Amino acid sequence: MSRTSPMIGGTIASGALLLFGALLGHAAESLPDPTRPPAASLIAAPAAQDTNEKLELRAIFHAEDRRFAVINGRRVQTADRIAGAEVLAIEVDRVRLRRDGEIVELELVAPAFKNARQTGLPSASRRPDRTGAAEPDALRGAMR
Repeated sequence: MSRTSPMIGGTIASGALLLFGALLGHAAESLPDPTRPPAASLIAAPAAQDTNEKLELRAIFHAEDRRFAVINGRRVQTADRIAGAEVLAIEVDRVRLRRDGEIVELELVAPAFKNARQTGLPSASRRPDRTGAAEPDALRGAMR
């Protein structure tokens, strides 16, 4: 009957434990992260450049030395491209773009408000009365 010394048995056990730990670490490295989205969704699809898409200006923002506009729900600045158009300039109330060789201007003002302003129609200003409710100026004079 052969007996191994405790030192040799301890060395074999330590070596087996190290080997098991190394294999376990390697197996853990190859497992996918379950919280990470699939690889296909990480690749950005190229934006389709639909030159027939309607351009809709929603907002213009002025920072200290930069201007941004929101067109079709996307923030753009000068030299950006959106829906086949290049942003040429962002002004206080409009954005100028070049699309298919033509210059296009998008205005920020709503058409109904713009028409009233151009025709010189008075705007219905409203001021709060003593109760806090708003009343048109024209009615205020008739009530006194």
